Amino acid sequence: MAKNPLTDTELDVLLKQVAQPPLPTGFADRLQAKLEQSQGSNVIAFPQKNVASTKSANLWLSSIPLAASLAIGIYLGAQGTLADSLSSLGTSSFADATDNLFNVGIEDTELFINGELS
Repeated sequence: MAKNPLTDTELDVLLKQVAQPPLPTGFADRLQAKLEQSQGSNVIAFPQKNVASTKSANLWLSSIPLAASLAIGIYLGAQGTLADSLSSLGTSSFADATDNLFNVGIEDTELFINGELS
C-alpha cells in the first residue's frame, strides 16, 4: 500500500508538534573541557597553486585553432570554393574510386605518399 508524501504545510504542522530534546546536564561544561584538552593538529598546510586559472588559460588557448578552422570552413563554404580546394589536394582520387571500394587501399596510399599518384 503506497502512501502519498507529505506536503510542505503538513510537514510544518507535524514539526511544530515535536519538542526539542533537552541536553543532558553538564553537557556544555564537558564539551568545553574536552576542547581545551585536545592537542593541536599536526597537519602542515602546503601552499597551493591556483589550478583553476591555469586550466582555464589552457582551455582558451587550445580553442584558438578550432575557432580558426571553423572560420576558414565557413568562409570557404560561403565562397563556393571548398570543392575546388579539396580536389586540388590530391585526395580526390581516393574519393572518386567508386568502381570497387575493396581495391582502394594500401597500394594507392603508398603510391600517393611516393608522389606517383596525383
